[in-house]
Amino acid sequence: MGRIGALLACAALPSRAQDFVDREGPLGDTAFYRLVACGASPKGDCAKPFYRWDQEVITVGIVTRAPDFLGGKLKRAEASVVRAVQRLNKIGMAVRLVERAQAPDIAIHLLDTARGDRIITG
Repeated sequence: MGRIGALLACAALPSRAQDFVDREGPLGDTAFYRLVACGASPKGDCAKPFYRWDQEVITVGIVTRAPDFLGGKLKRAEASVVRAVQRLNKIGMAVRLVERAQAPDIAIHLLDTARGDRIITG
């Protein structure tokens, strides 16, 4: 669930202007959350305010599947999304996550990248 959870966290940011923080190497859970949530460098202050959803139901879905995600690998990824949504809904957040394949609020992209590879968007 770690990679899917990370993708969900990254995807939770509203898609407005290009917005990223360049960071090399692994991050702990708290540092990763603060990086995604407010652009904070490890042990640093927030660079922007925390984003908050203005709706109670947030849709989540896989929108991109690299060719490597076929058969069992795709089924495991989809099952990870289901479990992540179930677990997150159980913790009592102010929002409820619902799976939706078409135009979800949180779009998950399954990419063919090796662990530690840089992902460049644009």
